[in-house]
Amino acid sequence: MEGQKLNLSIRSNKLELVSKSKNRYYQRNHIYLGLKSMMKRYIKSKINKHAKASSLWNRSLRSDLAFLIH
Repeated sequence: MEGQKLNLSIRSNKLELVSKSKNRYYQRNHIYLGLKSMMKRYIKSKINKHAKASSLWNRSLRSDLAFLIH
């Protein structure tokens, strides 16, 4: 839909539409990245609370999860 709008519009409108759609994309991406980092932090804190590093099994589980989160 937006591609058709761009093709029909004159040059000045074209630039405006492009910048608008780019902004919308970047905003959405920014929100997504924010959520992702929040989830990472939450999961890491949960892992650190529940997994005791003293036992080998928990340590390996923790490293596996950390690898998955990265």
